[in-house]
Amino acid sequence: MEFRLNRFISVGLGTALYIAEFSQVEPNDEVSSRNQNIGYIADIGLLLPSKGRSYFEVKWQFRGVGGTNIGPYDVTILSGSVNFTGAKASFNHSYLGVGFGFRF
Repeated sequence: MEFRLNRFISVGLGTALYIAEFSQVEPNDEVSSRNQNIGYIADIGLLLPSKGRSYFEVKWQFRGVGGTNIGPYDVTILSGSVNFTGAKASFNHSYLGVGFGFRF
């Protein structure tokens, strides 16, 4: 949901569905996992000018989607096998968008 604080600035907060799929493919074996997390997106934007044919926009978002466990995986390298233990990976990230646009 996004709210306009004034003609130029908007803020928003909403939910996000995050789906992560990981797989290891070996010649005779495939190991895969699929995880789903519910997260959130918070954003703030600046739109100049608020009216007119063309505009400039800056938007920043933080996407809090959490993390998931990856692995363990066994990898065959040359004549041996290496075991990568499982780890928790966080997929939280920020996004910055800057651009010019035209209204139709």
